[in-house]
Parts: sequence; structure tokens; C-alpha cells
Amino acid sequence: MPAAMRSTKRLRTFCRFASLLAYGGALSIYHHAQPIAAKAYNEPCAGQGMLFGEPTSVGALLLVLLVAAVPVLLVRGTASVMLNLGLGLVELVAAMSLLATAGRPPYECFTQAGTYEDHVSGLGEFELASVLLVLLSHLLLAVDLLTRMVRGLMARSSAEDSGSQLSRITTRS
Repeated sequence: MPAAMRSTKRLRTFCRFASLLAYGGALSIYHHAQPIAAKAYNEPCAGQGMLFGEPTSVGALLLVLLVAAVPVLLVRGTASVMLNLGLGLVELVAAMSLLATAGRPPYECFTQAGTYEDHVSGLGEFELASVLLVLLSHLLLAVDLLTRMVRGLMARSSAEDSGSQLSRITTRS
């Protein structure tokens, strides 16, 4: 195997590993920020009978990490691997911002409808951004697989065309 192919393979392996670390780190920060947000909400609002809610279980977070890992591990193109690394790093940066926003106290303990919609901790926005990033990663996987399939079909048809031309040349001689 040529040295350039080995270095490209190493780069893809490193980027896959870094992507998984970024997604895992982001989910770890999210899990750490949930009790901080609950404490910031429960301190002023527990006396009114309102509580923040239960944090996401570790099992659910591991399931989310598994869903995010599928496209990271299955994409084959170097550009796709690099894009997945970028998506993982964006999620990690978004999770780091939770450390600054999770401890903010709420504007109000409950709305007129008697519920609480969290607009200050950033947890809801992080969840939405995470879902969108994972969906984008899966879309990237679909494009990568479709590109590979089209390239394979084009290579097969060109090989068949060159084979049929070769057989015509040999039969004429």
C-alpha cells in the first residue's frame, strides 16, 4: 500500500475517533448541565410547587451517542469524514456554551397556562441543534453512499464497454 494511502487512512481513523470524542464530550457536558439548570430553577420555584424535571438518563444518552456514531463510522470519503468531524466539534462548542447558560435563574416559575417553558438554560436549544446535526450527519452518510454507488456503477459500465470494444477488435483480427 502506498504511503499516501496509509496516511489518508490514518487521517480518516483519527478524524472518526475525534468525532466520537466530540459527540461523547458534548453529551457528557449536556448531562452535567442538566442538574445545574434544575438547581437554578428549583431554588426560586420549588416553594410555588414547580420543579424542573428529571435529567436525561445515561442509557438514553448512550443511545443518542450510538445514533450519532453510525454515520461517523460508516462514511468512507475523506471529505465526509472531515465534515463529520466538523459537525461533532460544532456540537461540542454548543455544549460548552451550556456551561455558561445552564445556571441562569428563570424569568418566571410558570406561565399563564401553569407550565414552565425553559428559555434561559439553553438545554432545549442544544437538544434541537443536536438533533439537526445528527440528521445532517445521516444525510451526509446517504450522499456518501449514493456517490460510492454511482461511482461503482460508472466503473462497471466503463469496464463492460472497454471489454466489449476489446472483443470486437479481437474478432475483427
